[in-house]
Amino acid sequence: MPYTFYITGSGAAWVTHSYQDTPGTGSWFSSSNPDLIASGSASGYFIGDRYKPLRLDMSVSGSHSAEGLWSGSFVPYTESGANSHGIPVGSASIFTASWAYSGSYGEYLTGSDGAAPTSWPSGATQTASYEMIVDDNSNFIIQETSSAHGVNDRVHYFVSSSGKIGIKTKTPTNDIDLKADTIKFRSDDGSKEMEFRDGKWRAQKYANRGQYDEVVAETSGSEIVLAYSPGTFDVPTTASAGDRLGTITWEDESIGRTLERIDATAMEIYGKVEAVAVDATAIKGSMHFTIGSAAAGEPLLERMNIHLGGVTVTGSNTILQVTGRSIWLGNTADADGDTYINFLTNTSGKRWVAGIDVSATAFVIDQTALNVPQATSDFSLAAGGALTLGGALTCTQINTGQGATEVYAMNQDVETGDSVTFDTVITTKMPGFTGSTITVDGGTF
Repeated sequence: MPYTFYITGSGAAWVTHSYQDTPGTGSWFSSSNPDLIASGSASGYFIGDRYKPLRLDMSVSGSHSAEGLWSGSFVPYTESGANSHGIPVGSASIFTASWAYSGSYGEYLTGSDGAAPTSWPSGATQTASYEMIVDDNSNFIIQETSSAHGVNDRVHYFVSSSGKIGIKTKTPTNDIDLKADTIKFRSDDGSKEMEFRDGKWRAQKYANRGQYDEVVAETSGSEIVLAYSPGTFDVPTTASAGDRLGTITWEDESIGRTLERIDATAMEIYGKVEAVAVDATAIKGSMHFTIGSAAAGEPLLERMNIHLGGVTVTGSNTILQVTGRSIWLGNTADADGDTYINFLTNTSGKRWVAGIDVSATAFVIDQTALNVPQATSDFSLAAGGALTLGGALTCTQINTGQGATEVYAMNQDVETGDSVTFDTVITTKMPGFTGSTITVDGGTF
């Protein structure tokens, strides 16, 4: 069933009507207007709730404050004589559905043209209703209401007298307030979209490539771009070293509304410009990760910085910096304290710690479940090169400055002043002796 438009004075509505006894039927009309009788159109059949014929009368002119004078107007056919419908002579010829001659709607037809109906006739039912209204507060509304037998009570569009615009809400809290469970933005070809659903923003991109088509490497995928320029929208200019290009901030709404924003910020990630080419053709930056303090009034503290030279991670007492050629661990500004790396496993007896034992002034390695340097370590390298091992040293050669020397087991001390006992001495060459004797088994040579 088609929708019918009517005006109430402060609003306009599109409605459908049905007659409960014979829904969906049309209506016959007839008139005693001599002009219509002469043309053979004084009666007929139509679908809708009313019919109002108009004619162009060049003798009826008018004027408008903006458009000026005009000649000719569309005017309604009028009743010129007695008729069977009870329409006063001289009134406009308005023909209604057959059921509309009872109740107040019929009274509207016999009254002045353009007056709003006060109620719908018996047997008639509004099956849907969309209203466009200017209310007493000068707010403009497009809505559907169950009070007018609409399917739902919902606001489609709202413009307040203050200028705020609401979509699906009559109480906009911002200049433009869109209320929706899901929002989607799509490109014309449908290959790129951004969707809001369940409190999450989701960016998607589709390559529209068949399963067995030639693979072309994707260079961007879904993107979220945070752009900045110190210039204008029409004439952007290049950023300078030290500028922030974009920031992602996590805030507590309850704190941010009444207290300082810095106290409401739990963490943030921002991109910073580090250098710009002389000819402004390239730009390099760094990414910074900061954490808020639990104490009010304290600044955000940087905990990680990803830059062209590497990665720097900082804590309250230590710093970890990884560059192309080195790893830095510790903090030279901090008071002397042990600095170490823990190597963990699921078993406490198979965990190791390696680092600086300040009390021993040594680099230590130790197997310990405590994961901190101990007073006695498995391995200790002291200042000056002194090496202490908690266990046996196993090796095949030792170089003490005289070249690599193979090491074998020995059960006696061998020094120039020691008496050494051997079971057998085998030599391939006996050196000569001059002015001395050699005693062998009590004999002399």
